[in-house]
Amino acid sequence: MIKTVRLSLKTVLIILSVTFLLCLFSISLVVKAEPSKAQVAADKIDYFEMSLEELLNIKVSVSAGTESRQNFVPSSVTIISQSDIELVNGRSLSDLLNIYVPGYFKAEDKDDTIASFRGLAPDNNSKVLLLIDGVRINADWFWGPADSVLNGIGLDYIERIEVIRGPGSVTLGQGAQMGVINVITKLVEESEVNIAAGEAGWQSVSGMTGLKHNGLNYQFIGSAQALDGFSLPHNGWANEVMEGDSSHPSVAADRGTKLNNAESIRMLARVSDFDWTLWFQHHQQKRDLYNWTKDRDQVEQRLSIIAGDIYYPLNNELTIKLLANFQNDDYALYDRYSGQTTAGANEQRTFAQARLYTRENNQGISWLLAAELEHIKTGSKNWQGDNFIVNKTSDLSDNVNKTNTWLFPSSYTNKAILGEINAIWSSSWQANLSFRNDYNHNWGKQFTPRMSLTYQRDPSSNVYRLTYQRGFNGPPGVHYTGGFLGDGLLSENNLMYLESSGMTSSTTGLAVTNAESPRAETIRSFEFSVKGVVDKYLSYEVTAFSNEINNYILTLSTRNGTPGAAIGSDFVGNWGGVFYYANQPGVLKIRGLEALANWKRNNWRHQISYSTHDVVSADGFELGMKSPVAGSENNLKANGLPEGIFRYQGFWRASDEVSLSYQHVILSSWWAPWTNSKESGLDWGNLSAKWAYNKNLNFVFAINNVWDEDKLYPIRARGKGNETPGTPSLEPRNMTFSMRYKF
Repeated sequence: MIKTVRLSLKTVLIILSVTFLLCLFSISLVVKAEPSKAQVAADKIDYFEMSLEELLNIKVSVSAGTESRQNFVPSSVTIISQSDIELVNGRSLSDLLNIYVPGYFKAEDKDDTIASFRGLAPDNNSKVLLLIDGVRINADWFWGPADSVLNGIGLDYIERIEVIRGPGSVTLGQGAQMGVINVITKLVEESEVNIAAGEAGWQSVSGMTGLKHNGLNYQFIGSAQALDGFSLPHNGWANEVMEGDSSHPSVAADRGTKLNNAESIRMLARVSDFDWTLWFQHHQQKRDLYNWTKDRDQVEQRLSIIAGDIYYPLNNELTIKLLANFQNDDYALYDRYSGQTTAGANEQRTFAQARLYTRENNQGISWLLAAELEHIKTGSKNWQGDNFIVNKTSDLSDNVNKTNTWLFPSSYTNKAILGEINAIWSSSWQANLSFRNDYNHNWGKQFTPRMSLTYQRDPSSNVYRLTYQRGFNGPPGVHYTGGFLGDGLLSENNLMYLESSGMTSSTTGLAVTNAESPRAETIRSFEFSVKGVVDKYLSYEVTAFSNEINNYILTLSTRNGTPGAAIGSDFVGNWGGVFYYANQPGVLKIRGLEALANWKRNNWRHQISYSTHDVVSADGFELGMKSPVAGSENNLKANGLPEGIFRYQGFWRASDEVSLSYQHVILSSWWAPWTNSKESGLDWGNLSAKWAYNKNLNFVFAINNVWDEDKLYPIRARGKGNETPGTPSLEPRNMTFSMRYKF
C-alpha cells in the first residue's frame, strides 16, 4: 500500500486558530471556573515573591507518595516553573531541560534525540520515564517516552515540570532507571490566549479557558504550532555520513530535512469535582529526524489519553484512591523527499491502580500501599491502516503490511505491588523506606527497594540526605513479540540460531555466537546531598552519586548474511544482517557530582549549576561503537556526552512591568565515537525580555543563541566517516515574539 502524505498543517493552524478563538471568546463570557485553593496555590507560584526557604519547600508530586516537600523528598528533584518556561522560550521540552536541569543532557543520535541523565544516553530513550500529570506515557514495544511530548514544540499548556535526576523505578516501575520527567499541565483559572511568531517560520497559537457549571469545574486547552526549521549546513555529520539503505542516498544536508522542523497540535480537557477528576489529552506532532539518512527521516506521533482518579476518605487518616487511564499510541515514519509513508504501527495501553494511604499522624508516620495492572496490546494498525517498516521507498508495495510487518500482534498484562513508609522522629530525622515488586509478562519478576535518611537539626540548618535505591528496565516489547520484518530483528525465540547463521559481528568482525535471553537491566544508586540557606540571599545544593549498572542492554548487529535467509522464524534483513538485544557482560560504574547555587535579592535572581560524571570502570565493554563508553582502558569516557556542563540562569525584574532573563550553557569536552577522540565543547546563550502592559496583557521578545554559536554539537552515534566529529544541531541566532492575553 503506497501512500503519499502531505500534511498541510499551516492551513489547519489557521482554521483551528480562528475556530478555537471564537469558541474561547464565547465560553469566556459564560462564567469563570472556581478552582480549589490547592489549585490556585499550585498555579500562582511566583519565584520572585518567595523566600529561599519557601523555594526549598515547594511541594512536588513525582518522587514519593508520602512526602511532597522538595527539601525532604528521597530523590534529587529539579522543578521548572511556568515563569521559567515563559522567559527561557525553549523550543521543546528537551531543550528546556537542557537549559535548567543539572545532570541532564539532550543527546543527539543518528535517528533520534535522547534524554540523557548522568552520563548515559540509551537508544530510544529506553531508560527514561516520561509522565504527564502523573500518567506514564512510555511506549512498551520500542519507542520509549512519547516523542510528541519529549521533543514536542509549543509549551503553553505546561504549568511546571518535575524532574527526578536518578532512578524512579521504586514508585514508577519499568523505564524509570536513569531519570523521570513529570509534565504537569495547567489548571486553568481564567481564559487566556497566546500567540507567537518568529524566524524560520515559527507560528504558534494557543487558548485556554475554565468554567464552573452545576458544581463541576471544566477546563479546556488547545494549541497548534508550526516551525519550518533551519537548513543543515554542509559540516560534520550532516556532510559526512550517509546510509546505503535509501532509494535516494545522500548526506543529511542534502535530503531536505531541516533542523527542528515540526508541526504540532494539542487538545486538553478536564472536568473535576472535589473528590474526582476526569481528563482527556491529544498530542500530535510530525518532525524531521535531521541526522538520519534512510528513507524514514520524519516521525509523527498521535497520542490520545483518557485518565481519571477518585479518592474516598475512610476516616481522618486512611484514604483510598483509584486511578485509571487508557492510551492509544500511533506512530508513523515518512520519507521527507517523496512524502511517502515508510512505517507505521500502533500500541494501546490500559492502566489501573488502587492506592491506600495515610496522612502524617501524631507519631510522624505516613504510609502507602498500592497494586496496579497494565494491559498492553501491540501490533495493531495505526490511523492510516499501517503496520510496516521499510528503509527504502523502493521496497514499498501493495502488500507491505505483510512483507514488512513492523510489530507482530500481541497482548499481555503486567502487574505490580508497591509500598512506602515515611517516618519523622525527634523533629530532626526523617526516613523513607519503599519497595516495588513487578511481574512483567515478558521478562519476569523484579524487586526494587529504596532507603533514604534525611537529617536537619533545625529549620534554619542544612538538610543532609543519604539514599540507596535501585532502578530497572527490561528489553523492549518487540524483542518478545517479534517484528521489523525485512529489517532484520532477531527476536527472543531465535537467539539460539545465531551461531549456525555463519554471520559476523558488526563491531568485532568475528563470527557470532548464540546469545542468551536478555535479563532486565538494573542500577544500584547511592546519593548523598547537602542543601541549605547560607543567608537570606544565598542557597545551595550539592549531590554526589555513584551508579552501578548490571546487565546493560545493548542493540547488537551482524553482517555478511544472505538477505531474506531464515534464522528460525525470523529473517536476515535486506541489508545483509540482523540486530538483536543482549546483555553486556561486566558492570558499568559511573560516579558524579551536581552542584547548584541560587542567589536572590530584591529583583535579582541568579542560578548557577555544574554537573559532571566520571566512568569509573566498564569491564567487558567495547569502547566506542554502540557502547556507552569510549576512550581507552586507562581513560574511560562517556560516549558522545560532554564531561561537564555549566549552566547559568539570570533574572532581573527591572520594574513591575519589565523583566529580563539570560541563560547560558557551556559544554566541556566530549569523546567522539567514530574517531575515538577528545573534542572541544561549545556554549550558547539565550536572551529574553518580558513586558507586562497591564495585568491582562504581556509580551515576550526572545533571541535564541544570541552569540550565534556555530560549533558542532556532540553526537553519540558511530557514523562511518564522521571524521569531523559532531553535528550542526544548534539553531543559528533567531528571534521570536509572543503575546499572552488573559480575559
